[in-house]
Amino acid sequence: MELVAICDTDREALEKGKQAFGLKSFQGFQDFCDFLKTDLEIVIVGTSIPFHAEQSIKALESGKHVLSEVNAADTMNDTKKLLPLIFKEFVKTKDFTLKTEKRSCL
Repeated sequence: MELVAICDTDREALEKGKQAFGLKSFQGFQDFCDFLKTDLEIVIVGTSIPFHAEQSIKALESGKHVLSEVNAADTMNDTKKLLPLIFKEFVKTKDFTLKTEKRSCL
């Protein structure tokens, strides 16, 4: 796997990412929709949890494979929007892993 692009709203963070990963040639994006228009195959969603569902949905709808850190969604409504796309991806690739967190009310 090769890291070829980074998306962040902060231009300084893009430059830090380029340096941290030792990237000589990469694409930096501040707009997620522009980022998805590239020929990337996999998108890793590593933003704050409230953004995971929206970004995962957009990435799946644009034909990308998605790896989402921690929770893929943090509300039931977002989960209901995301699940049909996940199942569609599973039918296409036969490859899907879902991680959930057990939460306690104690």
